[in-house]
Amino acid sequence: NNNWFIPGQSIDTWYGVTLNSAGCVVELNLNSNRLKGPITDSIVNLSQLKILNLNDNKLTIGNNTDSLPREMNKLQN
Repeated sequence: NNNWFIPGQSIDTWYGVTLNSAGCVVELNLNSNRLKGPITDSIVNLSQLKILNLNDNKLTIGNNTDSLPREMNKLQN
């Protein structure tokens, strides 16, 4: 959608991204956004992520299995 990867553009202006007061990503709301490709293990780098909404896209699991990356267990509630 809008404002993704524009040089000099702050991440808090990216569509579907919500940050906390410390500037960490706490929500990705990208449903029905025509995304396609794998969800990779790097998702765990979003250590403060609380809400992940990727419904109605054409996403696959990074290792082409039917399960999410094992590393997602590292994310805390």
